[in-house]
Amino acid sequence: MPDPLDPASLDLAADPELGPLLAACPDIAPLRFRDGECLVTEGEDSQDLYIVRKGSLVVEKALPDGTARPLAQIECSPD
Repeated sequence: MPDPLDPASLDLAADPELGPLLAACPDIAPLRFRDGECLVTEGEDSQDLYIVRKGSLVVEKALPDGTARPLAQIECSPD
C-alpha cells in the first residue's frame, strides 16, 4: 500500500508542468510507493492516473505459467 506524502514538502505547484494540473485537479494526492509495489494489475479496472516524479517502474506482461515478462523499464528523475 502506498504511503501518503505531505504535498507541501514536494513544492509541486512550483513545477511549470504540474502546477496547472494540480490547480485544475484538487483531488490529486501525492503517494510514495516502495520497491516492488504494484501500481496497476493487468486486467484490473482503473481510473487512476500516475505521474512518476522520481525513481523507476517496470511494465510487465503476466504469462500463463505465473511468471511475468518485462516489456519496459522507465527511469524518472525530477532534474
